[in-house]
Amino acid sequence: MVRDSVLPSLTIFAIDNDTLLARQAGYRGVQLPLNGLADSSRFYLKATSTSGADTITFRYKRVPHFISAGCGFVNYFNIDTIFSTYNEIDSVVINSTQVTTDNATTLTLFF
Repeated sequence: MVRDSVLPSLTIFAIDNDTLLARQAGYRGVQLPLNGLADSSRFYLKATSTSGADTITFRYKRVPHFISAGCGFVNYFNIDTIFSTYNEIDSVVINSTQVTTDNATTLTLFF
């Protein structure tokens, strides 16, 4: 049975630029910023204080999307592949290969 749960703790770093994205408890979901200047992004994820850490790598194609004359363009992303280590992560499910501005759940991680 699949059950949504809150992670006891969570630490996430963007590996490419050492940016701390999250470090606290109580997450059911997070938004990870994909690099708009590269074709991949890597993240360090530690789900509990006692577990091993995992890395997740997204490979994608960037697609410029026109918003308006005042706002200009944003990048949409078409995910090609996701690689993950499996120290604490059990499996990864890609719910959608397209990442846009609609805040849809793109990826589900199972621990």
